[in-house]
Amino acid sequence: MKSSLPDRSRPCVIAGLGNPGDSYSGTVHNAGFEVVDRLVRKLNCESGEQPDLHFWQTRWKGRPVHLLQPQTFMNLSGPPVKGYLRKWNAEIGDLLVVVDDLDLAPGVLRIRSGGSSGGHRGLQDLIDHLGSDRFCRCRVGVGRPPEGEAVEDFVLKPPPEDQKALFEASLDRAAESALCWTVQGAKNAALRYNGPLPDLSDPEE
Repeated sequence: MKSSLPDRSRPCVIAGLGNPGDSYSGTVHNAGFEVVDRLVRKLNCESGEQPDLHFWQTRWKGRPVHLLQPQTFMNLSGPPVKGYLRKWNAEIGDLLVVVDDLDLAPGVLRIRSGGSSGGHRGLQDLIDHLGSDRFCRCRVGVGRPPEGEAVEDFVLKPPPEDQKALFEASLDRAAESALCWTVQGAKNAALRYNGPLPDLSDPEE
């Protein structure tokens, strides 16, 4: 069992994807940024920045942890993340990317150790620049827009009023899942966190 757990001597990188600027703060498309913000508040971090990236460095359960928010806008997330991985000699398996997901219902999380972008342009840019899709990702469900509303308009707004509490709770849980991933790996984090929030589960299941 121990051999399947991550090597805690290696750096791990948690990259939350979003769009920089106050006008995008709190929007569903910035779920990745929001999760990183939660981790920064929870952990004792040293901060830094470069023109295309905000980053924080800390440790969790003895493992070096790097938190990233690319500042190049969502669809151009690949270059700053790739450059940071190279700088710290981190590998694809050391990376977790946190993003919003239209195809998951609000409140649902899905952690996977690889796979396609599913049409998410931020993920696709990472795949293109890293030359691989074998990095872990945590998808935060935000649901589809109401009929007649364009996807682009929906994701660049805060969640609907009746879903705000659920959205906030799912961001908290995504942050917990990211910390679990750092020491327990993708498989164990997925077993523990994939699916709806606990209070949404059928009590008879």
